[in-house]
Amino acid sequence: MIRVTLRVYATLIGEVGWRVQTVTLNDDATVSDALEAVGLSKIVLNDGGIRPMYKVLVNGRDVEFVGGLRATLRDGDAIDVFPPVAGGYPVK
Repeated sequence: MIRVTLRVYATLIGEVGWRVQTVTLNDDATVSDALEAVGLSKIVLNDGGIRPMYKVLVNGRDVEFVGGLRATLRDGDAIDVFPPVAGGYPVK
């Protein structure tokens, strides 16, 4: 069994009701498994993968560069999930 920490940011905190969670998963768990375990898959994923504008990082690296959603996780890994960003200070 491995332990993985998941962190969410900005508007996702309000959607899921937490900022950080640590989960225990099987040794062969993937990024997709971790997202499913905490209920983020319903928000962040669609049929083809990660919804546009969401960013998922594993140990600070974009998940697309470490094997995608099927990347196998290791004990102590950290997954960060960032929602789409909009808004900002209006310029006059």
